[in-house]
Amino acid sequence: MENNNMGNNNPVNNSQEPSYYIQQQYQPGSYYQTNPAPAQEDPERRKKKANTLCFISLGLQILPFILAGLCVAGLNMSEFQTKDSSNSLITIILSMMESSNIASWVLMIIARVKYKESVFAKVLMWVYIALIALYIIAVVAFIAWCVSSCSGMPG
Repeated sequence: MENNNMGNNNPVNNSQEPSYYIQQQYQPGSYYQTNPAPAQEDPERRKKKANTLCFISLGLQILPFILAGLCVAGLNMSEFQTKDSSNSLITIILSMMESSNIASWVLMIIARVKYKESVFAKVLMWVYIALIALYIIAVVAFIAWCVSSCSGMPG
């Protein structure tokens, strides 16, 4: 007598088949779950990590202004006798300024993605977007000023 269970989902165990060929019934949460859910981290600890990332990001965003102020206030250009040494120092400072700006954006994005509930990261994101808008307005105003001042020149 043959056991033909094609229509139902009950496991079939014929004596010819090894037991590892038996199909298991679907059990919610156990069969299709590939990765177990990570243990929930303490909300206060998550907030502290998000704030740390945001403070580092804010420090990196402010660093170019501090470097520029130090260059203007404390750097005596008469110490540099050759033009090449002063140009290389300015190049190093400018590259540090731009690198810190990019790093601050990266850290802010990491904080926003990893810690979605962080209010500080949300506020920091909008502050950075406002700064970009101000930079764009300043560049457009500078270009308009250049065009208007050059239009009155002869030749």
